[in-house]
Amino acid sequence: MGMRIEDIAKLAHVSISTVSKVVNGKDHAINPRTRERVLAIVKEYNYTPYSSVKNNSSPKTFLIGFLYSGSSRMEDVAEGIMKCACGLNYGVILCKSGGDPAVESKHIAMLCRNRVDGVLWEKLESENQAPEEHFERHNIPFSLIGGSPYGQNHELSGIDYSAPGYNSTKKLIDFGHQRIGCVIRKDIPSSVDFSRGFRRCLYDKQIFFDEKKYIIDAPDLNDEIFSLGYTGFVCADGDIAEEVCRLARRCSLAIPRDISVAAMSCDSRRRPNCPVSWIQVPLREYGERECKRLIAVIEKTEIPAPADLNWNAEVGKCDGIDVPYDSRRKNILVIGSINVDVLINVEGLPQVGKTMNINAISTIPGGKGLNQAVGAAKLGARVSLIAKIGRDVDGANISGLIVENKIDSQGVSVDENLGTGRAYIYIPPDGDSSIIVYAGANNNLLPEDISKNEALFRNASYCLLPMEIPVKTVEFAADMARSYGVATILKPSALREIRSSLLEKVDIFVPNEKEAAILCPRLESIEDRAAHFLERGVKAVIITMGASGCYIKDAERSQFCPAASFPSLDTTGGADAFISALAVYLNEKTDIAEAIRRANCAAGFCVSRQGVLPSMVDRATLELYLGRR
Repeated sequence: MGMRIEDIAKLAHVSISTVSKVVNGKDHAINPRTRERVLAIVKEYNYTPYSSVKNNSSPKTFLIGFLYSGSSRMEDVAEGIMKCACGLNYGVILCKSGGDPAVESKHIAMLCRNRVDGVLWEKLESENQAPEEHFERHNIPFSLIGGSPYGQNHELSGIDYSAPGYNSTKKLIDFGHQRIGCVIRKDIPSSVDFSRGFRRCLYDKQIFFDEKKYIIDAPDLNDEIFSLGYTGFVCADGDIAEEVCRLARRCSLAIPRDISVAAMSCDSRRRPNCPVSWIQVPLREYGERECKRLIAVIEKTEIPAPADLNWNAEVGKCDGIDVPYDSRRKNILVIGSINVDVLINVEGLPQVGKTMNINAISTIPGGKGLNQAVGAAKLGARVSLIAKIGRDVDGANISGLIVENKIDSQGVSVDENLGTGRAYIYIPPDGDSSIIVYAGANNNLLPEDISKNEALFRNASYCLLPMEIPVKTVEFAADMARSYGVATILKPSALREIRSSLLEKVDIFVPNEKEAAILCPRLESIEDRAAHFLERGVKAVIITMGASGCYIKDAERSQFCPAASFPSLDTTGGADAFISALAVYLNEKTDIAEAIRRANCAAGFCVSRQGVLPSMVDRATLELYLGRR
């Protein structure tokens, strides 16, 4: 047998009339403490005033409704509402509209039929109806907790969205970031509030702020953002963070190795497939707070002020944040040619009027720019490449190879007019090859291509310039390298003369014997030619001499360095292997004499096998060989 009204009155130490007035909402003159005591007992014993239903249209049911769209973010709010309601002995009827006003209307009618005590309502936008009238007619209090997710103002009031903007920015600054982009949706208020926190943090940390540069509207996101020097991004929602990650992957940038990303998340159920650090908006706590406020209205107790939630807006796991790339080991930047090498093994080099047989033929990617980039990458360096390929099968294959070798490809562009370069390499039995080159897209690598990739110079220690591209581009790149304090290593491939204006910008000049002789035809000795280049402005000269090693001359030394003992099968990539290894070890602060010794070994490995890229030695193999020696 259920509780009777007399039983409730006895437990509450009040009259039956008082209980009836409290239960049926006619308690305006009753003391608030008495009302609260009676309601607590009514809820505890699940008392339903059956006898009074006939005479009163709105007895208390201790049910509240939550009418919402069904969006995933509102599922978190629903959990908070149910937790609060259960703790206060209320039941909850959940009604999902799915964004359909017709379904919403049916749910409203159902809630009214069930005589719920109150409704929390994520109201849909509608021009043709005023659904509030239904609740008002049935004397059911309701609270609007947000606009429609299908409209422009879907925001949850009373949440300080600037807090995650501030704290995510502060976390990046704590890791050493200074150039931080804030990606928002300028038409969404919470997103704009997020950016206010971002701006306030930069101000507090005394970091210069330029709104046009540092506030990015999400619809404007594209690959170019990674050329503007940002080391990290804070994002106003998960979708924005996913797009930043997608663009980073397309530009061969890793998170957080190359770019740090932190984001505000309004959905605890969804995490993008990328390593991003999150600040979770407290939607469950929001649901609890709004439920408490509604029940206070129902029970006519003091309504909590709708102040901002006092929540912990700290960044969670820092999977997406690391120190800025330019605070770690510097990159090696390579600016040069990309070709497809056609290797032709012959008994002797072609001669006029004489037919030669080809013993073997093979095709592999090459070009001095690509060779040196791969050579440095195989030795463990972080490498960026600026080059140009054609829109053809060769170009597509080479793009895959660049990614496979973990080379930053954001500086590699596609020429719409010229094909990918080709080099026809004739290899006689002694391995001393001759090369015929079709420049193709390499001839269209211009100064403006260097300007577009200026950001790559910011984190470079050495810039390798292996030529086979227009001289004006090489000079422009050397100027830019100097402006950023980046050392240059120049290989004068296929040049018959070289301007002093270029040599003055070169830190290490690496011609081979033949190239040095062509550029200094009046000088006989290696020593005199090296001294001549120093006089013209070069800081250091290394003249490579194949099996005889190399000769180095700078302000402190003048000496011959022996080659490593390897059989010579194909000399095509020897110089590229030497230069890439030299740059890698100098980048690691190795003494130049020791760096040359290691570079000679890398060159020896390369010439002992056929095909340049397959012959580039990896770090483990080279270090093992050096250790044995």
